[in-house]
Amino acid sequence: FRDAVERFQPDLVFATNENKTAATAYLSTVQSRGETDVFSALEPIMRMVPRPGLPSIVSILSDGRATVGQKDARAIINGLTATNDLRNSVFAFGGGETVHRYLLELLAYRNKGEFEVVSKIQDIEKGFPAFFQHFSEPLLVNLHADYGQIDAQNVFPRVLPDFFRGKAVTVYGRFKPATDKEFVMRLTGAAQDRTKELI
Repeated sequence: FRDAVERFQPDLVFATNENKTAATAYLSTVQSRGETDVFSALEPIMRMVPRPGLPSIVSILSDGRATVGQKDARAIINGLTATNDLRNSVFAFGGGETVHRYLLELLAYRNKGEFEVVSKIQDIEKGFPAFFQHFSEPLLVNLHADYGQIDAQNVFPRVLPDFFRGKAVTVYGRFKPATDKEFVMRLTGAAQDRTKELI
């Protein structure tokens, strides 16, 4: 993070070999300067509108400690979450003892993602690629669940995260066999230009 946003391209681009090579070259020229403005750095990203049927993932690699601009963690989390409006999934990763766990973990949780931290800064180089693998193969996005007779107000999380290969999604709720007899869950989601349904 810096006190100003820099973009590789003005718009989203596909991960072609050419674009990945160009992105790697671009990143090698980025230098650290200025201070850390977490809110201002992420706010324009959260406004991005995903392409239909495709996941939109915001990956944050930071200690999450704002040194300039909005510094209140609760205001940062609430402001970015409101701007995002569940369009993008946020996956946050940090390393070392100074990571602002509350900010990064709650920001990820409230935006359909997850947070991970390694205890030593020197472990970031191998830890982040392993963390990235958790969401590298998306299967279904924009999920909606119908729990039948079960009261959805008592089911958590209220908004289901996107489905990724090899990653479990846990849903918590209460089922009463004596009165509900059976449990049926209908799950619908998008996979590019197709809608898929699971019962």
